Amino acid sequence: MPGVIIGVGKEGLTPGDTPRVMEVDANLLAKKIKSTKSKNLRTHFDYLPEEDHVTVSHHAVFNAFRRLFHAKGTE
Repeated sequence: MPGVIIGVGKEGLTPGDTPRVMEVDANLLAKKIKSTKSKNLRTHFDYLPEEDHVTVSHHAVFNAFRRLFHAKGTE
């Protein structure tokens, strides 16, 4: 089954006239996708508080592969 994994670190405020916390925006995106209640799509929100903008990608991708291959091994 296809899936969406949204990984985000402790990013802090976005730049601009209306600053927002990126972690909150990412979590809202995950909730919106989940709210579609699609039976054909899984969604997972992966908050990585020890990571920041520079290091989050590596850990998020690694965790996504772990989820993917762990799930395949248990089916």
